[in-house]
Amino acid sequence: GGAAVITVTFIHPIDVVKTRIQISSEYGALGMAGSTKKIIAGEGVAALWKGVNAAWLRESSYTSLRLGLYEPCKVAFGCTDPETTTFLKKFAAGSAAGGLGSLAGNPFD
Repeated sequence: GGAAVITVTFIHPIDVVKTRIQISSEYGALGMAGSTKKIIAGEGVAALWKGVNAAWLRESSYTSLRLGLYEPCKVAFGCTDPETTTFLKKFAAGSAAGGLGSLAGNPFD
């Protein structure tokens, strides 16, 4: 979870600019660099991290649960012996862990 939070901290400004480009024809015409300059000039550098708290909550809950639940899900799906465990069982365990993580992280997204 901690690594995901650090990653989001660095990636979030790109996501803020991308979102503004997607929802506004004004920003869309400026492109990535022009939009970034406009945001910084009009709202300050801190504006690039607007909403980062929700992104931190989402990533910390989703990633922690997804990774932390994988082993218990493998046991639940009978993936205890590497010799006899099929790809399908591992896929199901990973899907279950990811799905549960998504349920927890989705409200913050």
